[in-house]
Amino acid sequence: MSFKYKDGIMVSIQGLKLILSQSAKERKELKKLYAQLPETRCRRRTICCSLLPEINLIEALSVIDLVIHLPDDLRRQMYSKIISYFFLNPVEILMCPFLDGNECLIYEERLFGCRAYGLWSMDYYDKLAGTSRQGKEYIRTHWEKLGVSLPRDVLEFQVPYCTYVKKRETECITDAQLMHVYGQIEELSGKFSQWHRLFQQIYFSDLSFFIASLFYGTSEAVNLKFAIVNDVINRGTRARLKTVINALPDVFM
Repeated sequence: MSFKYKDGIMVSIQGLKLILSQSAKERKELKKLYAQLPETRCRRRTICCSLLPEINLIEALSVIDLVIHLPDDLRRQMYSKIISYFFLNPVEILMCPFLDGNECLIYEERLFGCRAYGLWSMDYYDKLAGTSRQGKEYIRTHWEKLGVSLPRDVLEFQVPYCTYVKKRETECITDAQLMHVYGQIEELSGKFSQWHRLFQQIYFSDLSFFIASLFYGTSEAVNLKFAIVNDVINRGTRARLKTVINALPDVFM
C-alpha cells in the first residue's frame, strides 16, 4: 500500500482515501488516547484558537475524515478556510479554520495540542514557546531570502499561557504524563511509518499545507503561497487569493 508519488512527494487523493479506509482502527484508538487527558472547561475566550496547531498523520486523518463527511456547503466552507489559512498565515494572525464564533466545529475530534493547552505547567509552556520562536526566526530568514519581509507582529505573536482552563478537582496531570500521551499518539501514527514521516518532513506537521497540496500538488501549493504572500506584502492586493479560493474544486467527491 502506498500513496501515488510525484517527484517523491505524496499527492494522491486516491492514496489518501486508501489510508483513510485502512486506518479506522487506529483512529478509534486515537480517541482512547485522548480520553487519558483530564476533562476541562474554560471561559471560551478562544485564545488558544489563534492558530492551527502542529499535528501528526493520524490526527490529520481523523480531521480529514470528519471534514469529508460534512454537509456539502459546510465542507466547501471548510476547504476555503483551511486553504486561506495556509496561504495567509505568514502575513496575518489568523484564527483556527475550525472556529465558528466561539464554537469549535471539530470539538469531539479536536487535536492533542488543543486538549493539552492549559494543562502544561507554565515552565514547560515557556519551553514550547521558545521552540516556536526559533521556528519563526527560521521562517523569517527564509522569506527574506525570497525578497519578502513578513510583518513583525505576526512573527512575534505567541499564544499566551492560559490560566482559565480548569480541571475537575479530583483530576491532575503532569508534564511527563502529557508527554507520555503525546508519545503514544506519535507511536500510533508511526504505524503508518512512510506517510507519518512524510507528513512531518514534507508538510512540517501542518494540516493546512497537507490539504493545500491535495488540491494543487505540493510544488504548486508552495509556489502559490509565495505569489499570494508577495502580492499581499509588496503589492497590497489579494486578487490572486480570491481567484484561487473561488475556483476550489471539491476534490473528495
